[in-house]
Amino acid sequence: YRSITESVREINRKVNYLEGTATEINPETKTISCESVVCEGNSCSIEDFSVPYDKLIVTVGAQTNTFGIPGVREHCCFLKQVEDARRIRTAIVNCFERANLPHLSEEEKTS
Repeated sequence: YRSITESVREINRKVNYLEGTATEINPETKTISCESVVCEGNSCSIEDFSVPYDKLIVTVGAQTNTFGIPGVREHCCFLKQVEDARRIRTAIVNCFERANLPHLSEEEKTS
């Protein structure tokens, strides 16, 4: 899996799940306009599609919210994907390796 959470597809196999971003909801025609990133090899494109619905359930999103705080996206360690956990692990290992260098002062080891 790409996500650290369990795949939603495993919860109810009778439901058809689509991965995409809803860009517009039209309650009059009961359709949702969506876009999805489709990748083939090294090439990716955004494809638009619409989905009709009988009942619409709106839930939490899949994107991490930075609440508009400047610098969060650039300097924060998110933990939503497996790769995020690997990045944090690598950063911690690098800190331990740096702190073990013999020529560093105590202050440099702890900063």
